[in-house]
Amino acid sequence: MNYNELSGSTLYRAVRQWLDNNPGKDLGDFSKETGYTGPELQVKDKKTGRIGLRNRKSDKTRADRIAQSSATMDEKIRAEATAQWDELVGDRDKTFKLGNKNYTFKEYVDLEVDRHKLETERMAKEAKAQGKTLGHGTPTTDPDRYAESYTQQFSEEGKGTAGQLGNFESQDRIPLDQTDRLKQAGLATSPTEAAQMHVGTGEIGGRLPDEKIAATLKPNEDVPTVKASLLNKFSPYQRQQLEAAPTLEAKENLIKQFKADSSGTKINALRVARNLAPAMLSIPAGMAVTGQSAAAAVKNPTQDNIVNAGFDAANTVADLVGLIPTPMTIGASEAAQRALMMGQMGYNAQRRLQRMMEAEKVASMENK
Repeated sequence: MNYNELSGSTLYRAVRQWLDNNPGKDLGDFSKETGYTGPELQVKDKKTGRIGLRNRKSDKTRADRIAQSSATMDEKIRAEATAQWDELVGDRDKTFKLGNKNYTFKEYVDLEVDRHKLETERMAKEAKAQGKTLGHGTPTTDPDRYAESYTQQFSEEGKGTAGQLGNFESQDRIPLDQTDRLKQAGLATSPTEAAQMHVGTGEIGGRLPDEKIAATLKPNEDVPTVKASLLNKFSPYQRQQLEAAPTLEAKENLIKQFKADSSGTKINALRVARNLAPAMLSIPAGMAVTGQSAAAAVKNPTQDNIVNAGFDAANTVADLVGLIPTPMTIGASEAAQRALMMGQMGYNAQRRLQRMMEAEKVASMENK
Protein backbone atom coordinates (compact mmCIF):
# COMPACT_ATOMS: atom_id res chain seq x y z
CA MET A 1 0.00 0.00 0.00
CA ASN A 2 1.24 3.48 -0.88
CA TYR A 3 0.31 5.54 2.18
CA ASN A 4 1.42 8.75 0.44
CA GLU A 5 -1.61 8.46 -1.86
CA LEU A 6 -4.04 8.42 1.07
CA SER A 7 -5.45 11.41 2.95
CA GLY A 8 -7.89 12.34 5.68
CA SER A 9 -9.74 9.66 7.62
CA THR A 10 -8.72 6.98 5.10
CA LEU A 11 -5.05 7.63 5.89
CA TYR A 12 -5.65 7.81 9.64
CA ARG A 13 -7.50 4.46 9.70
CA ALA A 14 -4.83 2.82 7.55
CA VAL A 15 -2.04 4.06 9.84
CA ARG A 16 -3.95 2.90 12.90
CA GLN A 17 -4.34 -0.53 11.29
CA TRP A 18 -0.58 -0.66 10.58
CA LEU A 19 0.21 0.14 14.21
CA ASP A 20 -2.25 -2.49 15.42
CA ASN A 21 -0.60 -5.06 13.14
CA ASN A 22 2.86 -4.07 14.41
CA PRO A 23 2.65 -3.98 18.22
CA GLY A 24 5.50 -2.17 19.96
CA LYS A 25 6.14 0.14 17.01
CA ASP A 26 5.31 3.85 16.79
CA LEU A 27 4.71 6.47 14.10
CA GLY A 28 8.45 6.94 13.61
CA ASP A 29 8.76 3.25 12.77
CA PHE A 30 5.75 3.54 10.48
CA SER A 31 7.35 6.33 8.42
CA LYS A 32 10.70 4.53 8.16
CA GLU A 33 9.26 1.14 7.18
CA THR A 34 6.55 2.30 4.78
CA GLY A 35 8.34 5.25 3.18
CA TYR A 36 5.56 7.63 4.24
CA THR A 37 6.55 11.26 3.58
CA GLY A 38 3.20 13.02 3.89
CA PRO A 39 1.96 15.46 6.54
CA GLU A 40 3.28 14.75 10.04
CA LEU A 41 0.99 12.54 12.09
CA GLN A 42 0.45 12.03 15.80
CA VAL A 43 -1.66 9.93 18.14
CA LYS A 44 -4.47 12.29 19.14
CA ASP A 45 -6.05 10.10 21.80
CA LYS A 46 -3.88 7.75 23.87
CA LYS A 47 -6.84 5.64 24.99
CA THR A 48 -8.48 5.03 21.61
CA GLY A 49 -5.30 5.31 19.53
CA ARG A 50 -6.97 7.84 17.18
CA ILE A 51 -4.56 9.20 14.56
CA GLY A 52 -4.57 12.75 13.18
CA LEU A 53 -2.36 15.52 11.85
CA ARG A 54 0.23 16.92 14.24
CA ASN A 55 -0.83 20.27 15.68
CA ARG A 56 2.17 22.55 15.46
CA LYS A 57 0.26 25.20 17.40
CA SER A 58 0.47 23.05 20.52
CA ASP A 59 4.17 22.47 19.83
CA LYS A 60 4.70 26.23 19.75
CA THR A 61 2.81 26.58 23.00
CA ARG A 62 5.09 23.99 24.60
CA ALA A 63 8.17 25.76 23.23
CA ASP A 64 6.85 28.99 24.70
CA ARG A 65 6.43 27.34 28.11
CA ILE A 66 9.99 26.02 27.96
CA ALA A 67 11.34 29.45 26.99
CA GLN A 68 9.40 31.07 29.81
CA SER A 69 10.72 28.51 32.29
CA SER A 70 14.29 29.09 31.08
CA ALA A 71 13.89 32.81 31.70
CA THR A 72 12.41 32.09 35.13
CA MET A 73 15.36 29.82 35.94
CA ASP A 74 17.81 32.60 35.01
CA GLU A 75 16.04 34.94 37.44
CA LYS A 76 15.94 32.35 40.23
CA ILE A 77 19.62 31.48 39.79
CA ARG A 78 20.62 35.14 39.86
CA ALA A 79 18.69 35.54 43.11
CA GLU A 80 20.31 32.47 44.71
CA ALA A 81 23.80 33.38 43.45
CA THR A 82 23.33 36.87 44.90
CA ALA A 83 22.35 35.37 48.25
CA GLN A 84 25.39 33.08 48.07
CA TRP A 85 27.72 36.02 47.41
CA ASP A 86 26.21 38.13 50.18
CA GLU A 87 26.69 35.30 52.67
CA LEU A 88 30.24 34.27 51.69
CA VAL A 89 31.74 37.57 50.53
CA GLY A 90 29.39 40.29 51.74
CA ASP A 91 30.85 43.28 49.92
CA ARG A 92 29.73 43.37 46.29
CA ASP A 93 32.70 45.59 45.37
CA LYS A 94 35.19 42.89 46.35
CA THR A 95 36.32 39.91 44.28
CA PHE A 96 36.00 36.21 45.06
CA LYS A 97 38.52 33.54 44.01
CA LEU A 98 36.99 30.45 42.46
CA GLY A 99 39.49 27.98 41.06
CA ASN A 100 42.29 29.96 39.46
CA LYS A 101 40.27 33.08 38.74
CA ASN A 102 39.06 36.07 40.73
CA TYR A 103 35.44 36.94 40.05
CA THR A 104 33.58 40.17 40.57
CA PHE A 105 30.02 40.01 41.88
CA LYS A 106 28.53 40.36 38.39
CA GLU A 107 30.94 37.83 36.88
CA TYR A 108 30.08 35.27 39.54
CA VAL A 109 26.32 35.66 39.07
CA ASP A 110 26.68 35.41 35.28
CA LEU A 111 28.91 32.36 35.75
CA GLU A 112 26.20 30.50 37.67
CA VAL A 113 23.57 31.32 35.02
CA ASP A 114 25.86 30.19 32.18
CA ARG A 115 26.94 27.05 34.06
CA HIS A 116 23.29 26.09 34.51
CA LYS A 117 22.58 26.50 30.81
CA LEU A 118 25.61 24.35 29.90
CA GLU A 119 24.62 21.60 32.35
CA THR A 120 21.05 21.57 31.02
CA GLU A 121 22.31 21.37 27.43
CA ARG A 122 24.71 18.58 28.42
CA MET A 123 21.84 16.57 29.88
CA ALA A 124 19.93 16.76 26.59
CA LYS A 125 23.02 15.75 24.56
CA GLU A 126 23.73 12.87 26.92
CA ALA A 127 20.20 11.49 26.52
CA LYS A 128 20.48 11.72 22.73
CA ALA A 129 23.87 9.98 22.74
CA GLN A 130 22.28 7.10 24.65
CA GLY A 131 19.55 6.80 22.04
CA LYS A 132 16.96 7.95 24.55
CA THR A 133 14.72 10.96 25.01
CA LEU A 134 15.14 13.77 27.54
CA GLY A 135 12.69 13.12 30.34
CA HIS A 136 11.35 15.94 32.48
CA GLY A 137 10.50 15.45 36.14
CA THR A 138 7.12 16.97 35.47
CA PRO A 139 5.37 18.26 32.29
CA THR A 140 5.67 21.84 31.07
CA THR A 141 1.95 22.12 31.80
CA ASP A 142 2.52 21.63 35.55
CA PRO A 143 2.32 25.29 36.68
CA ASP A 144 3.99 25.18 40.10
CA ARG A 145 6.62 22.45 39.77
CA TYR A 146 8.06 22.50 36.23
CA ALA A 147 11.61 23.81 35.82
CA GLU A 148 13.66 23.80 32.62
CA SER A 149 16.73 22.56 34.46
CA TYR A 150 19.10 19.60 34.55
CA THR A 151 18.15 19.24 38.21
CA GLN A 152 14.74 18.03 37.00
CA GLN A 153 15.76 16.06 33.89
CA PHE A 154 16.92 12.52 33.10
CA SER A 155 17.43 10.10 30.21
CA GLU A 156 14.28 8.13 29.44
CA GLU A 157 12.97 5.62 26.91
CA GLY A 158 10.47 7.16 24.52
CA LYS A 159 8.26 4.09 24.42
CA GLY A 160 7.07 2.47 27.60
CA THR A 161 7.52 -1.10 28.74
CA ALA A 162 4.95 -3.48 30.19
CA GLY A 163 3.30 -1.79 33.14
CA GLN A 164 5.17 1.52 32.84
CA LEU A 165 4.53 4.54 30.64
CA GLY A 166 7.26 5.96 28.44
CA ASN A 167 8.07 9.60 27.72
CA PHE A 168 5.81 9.77 24.65
CA GLU A 169 2.86 8.17 26.43
CA SER A 170 2.88 10.06 29.73
CA GLN A 171 3.17 13.63 28.36
CA ASP A 172 0.53 15.66 30.24
CA ARG A 173 -0.30 13.06 32.92
CA ILE A 174 1.29 13.01 36.38
CA PRO A 175 0.67 10.96 39.54
CA LEU A 176 -1.41 12.71 42.18
CA ASP A 177 1.54 12.55 44.59
CA GLN A 178 3.94 14.11 42.09
CA THR A 179 5.86 16.27 44.58
CA ASP A 180 6.58 13.29 46.83
CA ARG A 181 7.79 11.30 43.83
CA LEU A 182 10.11 14.11 42.72
CA LYS A 183 11.61 14.12 46.22
CA GLN A 184 12.02 10.33 46.16
CA ALA A 185 13.82 10.62 42.81
CA GLY A 186 16.14 13.32 44.14
CA LEU A 187 14.92 15.93 41.62
CA ALA A 188 13.96 19.56 42.16
CA THR A 189 10.30 20.08 43.05
CA SER A 190 10.07 23.70 41.83
CA PRO A 191 12.05 26.37 39.95
CA THR A 192 13.21 27.87 43.26
CA GLU A 193 14.47 24.51 44.50
CA ALA A 194 16.14 23.86 41.13
CA ALA A 195 18.07 27.14 41.47
CA GLN A 196 19.02 26.33 45.06
CA MET A 197 20.27 22.86 44.10
CA HIS A 198 22.34 24.33 41.27
CA VAL A 199 23.96 27.19 43.21
CA GLY A 200 24.38 25.17 46.38
CA THR A 201 22.10 27.14 48.67
CA GLY A 202 19.76 24.15 48.87
CA GLU A 203 20.20 20.52 49.77
CA ILE A 204 21.97 18.41 47.14
CA GLY A 205 22.22 14.64 46.92
CA GLY A 206 20.11 11.52 46.85
CA ARG A 207 19.46 11.57 43.09
CA LEU A 208 18.47 8.13 41.85
CA PRO A 209 19.90 6.52 38.67
CA ASP A 210 17.92 7.57 35.60
CA GLU A 211 16.19 4.18 35.25
CA LYS A 212 14.91 4.37 38.81
CA ILE A 213 13.85 7.99 38.34
CA ALA A 214 11.70 6.95 35.39
CA ALA A 215 10.17 4.10 37.40
CA THR A 216 9.44 6.47 40.29
CA LEU A 217 7.88 9.25 38.22
CA LYS A 218 6.14 7.06 35.62
CA PRO A 219 4.43 4.34 37.68
CA ASN A 220 2.14 1.64 36.34
CA GLU A 221 -1.41 2.36 35.28
CA ASP A 222 -2.84 1.40 38.69
CA VAL A 223 -1.59 4.64 40.23
CA PRO A 224 -4.15 7.49 39.99
CA THR A 225 -3.02 10.35 37.76
CA VAL A 226 -4.27 13.76 36.71
CA LYS A 227 -3.70 15.92 33.65
CA ALA A 228 -1.15 18.54 34.65
CA SER A 229 -2.89 21.04 32.36
CA LEU A 230 -6.03 20.61 34.48
CA LEU A 231 -4.13 22.13 37.40
CA ASN A 232 -3.94 25.41 35.46
CA LYS A 233 -7.73 25.66 35.79
CA PHE A 234 -7.53 25.50 39.58
CA SER A 235 -6.80 28.57 41.69
CA PRO A 236 -3.46 28.84 43.56
CA TYR A 237 -5.37 28.19 46.77
CA GLN A 238 -6.95 25.05 45.33
CA ARG A 239 -3.54 23.79 44.20
CA GLN A 240 -2.25 24.45 47.71
CA GLN A 241 -5.10 22.38 49.13
CA LEU A 242 -4.36 19.58 46.67
CA GLU A 243 -0.68 19.58 47.59
CA ALA A 244 -1.47 19.47 51.33
CA ALA A 245 -3.96 16.58 51.08
CA PRO A 246 -2.36 13.70 53.03
CA THR A 247 -3.52 10.71 50.92
CA LEU A 248 -4.14 9.84 47.27
CA GLU A 249 -7.82 9.32 48.08
CA ALA A 250 -8.04 12.79 49.61
CA LYS A 251 -6.37 14.28 46.52
CA GLU A 252 -8.81 12.46 44.21
CA ASN A 253 -11.77 13.73 46.23
CA LEU A 254 -10.45 17.30 46.07
CA ILE A 255 -10.10 17.13 42.28
CA LYS A 256 -13.70 15.94 42.01
CA GLN A 257 -14.76 18.78 44.26
CA PHE A 258 -12.80 21.38 42.28
CA LYS A 259 -14.37 20.16 39.03
CA ALA A 260 -17.80 20.40 40.65
CA ASP A 261 -16.99 23.90 41.90
CA SER A 262 -16.05 24.90 38.35
CA SER A 263 -19.38 23.74 36.94
CA GLY A 264 -21.07 25.23 39.98
CA THR A 265 -19.73 28.67 39.04
CA LYS A 266 -21.78 28.57 35.83
CA ILE A 267 -24.87 27.44 37.71
CA ASN A 268 -24.37 30.24 40.26
CA ALA A 269 -24.43 32.76 37.42
CA LEU A 270 -27.81 31.32 36.35
CA ARG A 271 -29.03 31.53 39.95
CA VAL A 272 -28.17 35.23 40.06
CA ALA A 273 -30.06 35.74 36.78
CA ARG A 274 -33.03 33.82 38.22
CA ASN A 275 -33.09 35.88 41.41
CA LEU A 276 -32.92 39.18 39.52
CA ALA A 277 -35.38 38.31 36.76
CA PRO A 278 -38.93 39.79 36.70
CA ALA A 279 -41.70 37.51 37.96
CA MET A 280 -42.68 35.73 34.73
CA LEU A 281 -39.09 35.47 33.45
CA SER A 282 -37.81 33.95 36.68
CA ILE A 283 -39.76 30.73 36.03
CA PRO A 284 -37.87 29.58 32.88
CA ALA A 285 -34.60 30.76 34.45
CA GLY A 286 -35.40 28.80 37.61
CA MET A 287 -36.29 25.67 35.67
CA ALA A 288 -32.99 25.90 33.78
CA VAL A 289 -31.10 26.19 37.06
CA THR A 290 -33.00 23.25 38.56
CA GLY A 291 -32.26 21.09 35.53
CA GLN A 292 -28.54 21.86 35.59
CA SER A 293 -28.13 21.47 39.35
CA ALA A 294 -30.04 18.15 39.23
CA ALA A 295 -27.76 16.95 36.44
CA ALA A 296 -24.72 17.99 38.48
CA ALA A 297 -26.03 16.09 41.51
CA VAL A 298 -26.58 12.93 39.44
CA LYS A 299 -23.17 13.16 37.76
CA ASN A 300 -21.29 14.00 40.96
CA PRO A 301 -23.49 13.25 44.01
CA THR A 302 -21.56 15.28 46.59
CA GLN A 303 -23.30 16.75 49.62
CA ASP A 304 -23.12 20.27 48.19
CA ASN A 305 -24.54 19.28 44.80
CA ILE A 306 -27.45 17.37 46.37
CA VAL A 307 -28.32 20.15 48.84
CA ASN A 308 -28.13 22.83 46.13
CA ALA A 309 -30.33 20.74 43.82
CA GLY A 310 -32.89 20.59 46.64
CA PHE A 311 -32.77 24.35 47.14
CA ASP A 312 -33.17 24.98 43.40
CA ALA A 313 -36.08 22.55 43.07
CA ALA A 314 -37.85 24.13 46.04
CA ASN A 315 -37.27 27.60 44.60
CA THR A 316 -38.84 26.56 41.29
CA VAL A 317 -41.86 25.06 43.06
CA ALA A 318 -42.30 28.27 45.07
CA ASP A 319 -42.06 30.28 41.84
CA LEU A 320 -44.74 28.11 40.18
CA VAL A 321 -47.05 28.58 43.16
CA GLY A 322 -46.91 32.31 42.44
CA LEU A 323 -48.76 31.65 39.17
CA ILE A 324 -51.96 31.10 41.17
CA PRO A 325 -53.53 34.58 40.97
CA THR A 326 -54.41 35.25 44.62
CA PRO A 327 -52.76 37.76 46.96
CA MET A 328 -52.01 34.99 49.48
CA THR A 329 -50.23 32.66 47.04
CA ILE A 330 -48.28 35.44 45.34
CA GLY A 331 -47.10 36.82 48.69
CA ALA A 332 -46.24 33.36 50.00
CA SER A 333 -44.35 32.57 46.81
CA GLU A 334 -42.20 35.69 47.05
CA ALA A 335 -41.50 35.15 50.76
CA ALA A 336 -40.55 31.50 50.20
CA GLN A 337 -38.25 32.40 47.33
CA ARG A 338 -36.47 35.06 49.39
CA ALA A 339 -36.05 32.63 52.29
CA LEU A 340 -34.73 29.89 50.00
CA MET A 341 -32.35 32.27 48.26
CA MET A 342 -30.90 33.49 51.58
CA GLY A 343 -30.72 29.95 52.93
CA GLN A 344 -28.86 28.69 49.86
CA MET A 345 -26.41 31.60 49.90
CA GLY A 346 -25.78 31.06 53.61
CA TYR A 347 -25.25 27.33 53.19
CA ASN A 348 -22.74 27.76 50.35
CA ALA A 349 -20.83 30.49 52.20
CA GLN A 350 -20.61 28.28 55.29
CA ARG A 351 -19.40 25.30 53.25
CA ARG A 352 -16.70 27.38 51.54
CA LEU A 353 -15.49 28.61 54.93
CA GLN A 354 -15.51 25.07 56.28
CA ARG A 355 -13.41 23.78 53.38
CA MET A 356 -10.91 26.61 53.81
CA MET A 357 -10.56 25.86 57.53
CA GLU A 358 -10.11 22.14 56.86
CA ALA A 359 -7.44 22.88 54.24
CA GLU A 360 -5.60 25.20 56.63
CA LYS A 361 -5.72 22.50 59.31
CA VAL A 362 -4.28 19.88 56.97
CA ALA A 363 -1.58 22.29 55.78
CA SER A 364 -0.56 23.13 59.36
CA MET A 365 -0.36 19.44 60.25
CA GLU A 366 1.80 18.78 57.19
CA ASN A 367 4.19 21.57 58.20
CA LYS A 368 4.74 20.22 61.74
